[in-house]
Amino acid sequence: MDPLLKEKALTFPLSPGVYHFYDENGEILYIGKAKVLKNRVSQYFQNPAGLSLKIRRMVAQARDISYIV
Repeated sequence: MDPLLKEKALTFPLSPGVYHFYDENGEILYIGKAKVLKNRVSQYFQNPAGLSLKIRRMVAQARDISYIV
């Protein structure tokens, strides 16, 4: 898990929107939507034991995240 991505997630707004996870090649790994972007995306960077294997792998591969409000 990249600590810089965790910090970036904490800067996301408290607005509804769509978020994207990208790999090292800039390819989209995952697209999600949230009523509160900051809360939803920050959940991916909490205790990994509470995440599914699929989500843990995605977060491990992620190199960037972005959002659209």
